[in-house]
This record gives sequence, C-alpha cells and structure tokens, in this order.
Amino acid sequence: MKRTATAAVAVASVLVVTGCSSSDGDSGKDGKKPGSGASKTPEAFGQDEAAMKAVAVKYRQAVDQRDWRQMCELSTQQGRGGKSVEDCAKENSPGDGDHTPATVKVEGDPQTIPASGDYLAGTGLMVSSTVNGSDGRHVYRIALRMVKEDGKWLVEQRADVYDTDMRHGAPVRDALLRS
Repeated sequence: MKRTATAAVAVASVLVVTGCSSSDGDSGKDGKKPGSGASKTPEAFGQDEAAMKAVAVKYRQAVDQRDWRQMCELSTQQGRGGKSVEDCAKENSPGDGDHTPATVKVEGDPQTIPASGDYLAGTGLMVSSTVNGSDGRHVYRIALRMVKEDGKWLVEQRADVYDTDMRHGAPVRDALLRS
C-alpha cells in the first residue's frame, strides 16, 4: 500500500511539473480550447515562424517610429482594445522622436502561451529594440502574444519585459501572463 501511494505521489509530481492536467473541457475566449487553433508547438511552425517573426519586428518598428496606424493594422481587434484601426491610430499621439532605433530583432524561440483573461491562446515572442539616446544605448524588450487570424499573424497582446523577468526561465510567458 505504501509503495502504491509513493508511486501515485511521484506521478502527480511529474504531472504538476510538466503542466499536464485533465482540463480538456476548458475553453478560452470564443470557446476555443487554450491549446487549439492559434497556438502550436515551436517545432511545428516551419516557414510560418519566419512570417510570424517578420510581423513582430514590423510591429515593434512601428511602435519605435510612432507609426500608430501600422501598429494598429498589425494588431487584432482585442490587441487594439476593441477599437477600429482608425480609432486605435487616433488614440495615440505622435512622439517627440528623440531616439532612433539601432536594431529591432526577435530574441529566443517562439513559446506556446495559454489563453488568459480576454486573450486567446497564442505564441509568445520577445522582441528587443536597441535605442541610442542622448544618455547612451538602451535595450527595451517586449513580449508579444501572436495569433493567426484569416491566414496572417497579428499581435493580440504586448507586455514589457523587465530586467527582473530576464532572471527567470520564462520571461515572455511571465510578462504575458502578468498583464
């Protein structure tokens, strides 16, 4: 009996550590299961990964250049706060342009992100922007929740990645699930 209990505890521990559960019936927004549709494992992306990363870089460049229309066009309706592209773009005001992006790139591999709050399950990417300012060079990182709608990748959510997040094993996941 004691051996059976020990084995059960060991199996339960493995399931908790690996994130397995029996929540097959749980649904995300719009009735989609958190792992279905918008989300794939990183190795399943293939050529689609390049398209997703290109959209993520273009989105970050639009933010850096304060091209709000482009940023809004690359966002899902949820990513625009439920607004139209026009209203989203009008909501943002032009910046002062006091810095010029030196580089924008995707860091690391895509990560599967479960549905949370109002957001669909998607793929998390970290995009960094290296900026030369009057006080030196700075690197800013954001985590993006990418989802595929009508055959194209769009940004569903963005969250700042802080230096403290970088000390953990999953900064993209932590940032997106924190927000």
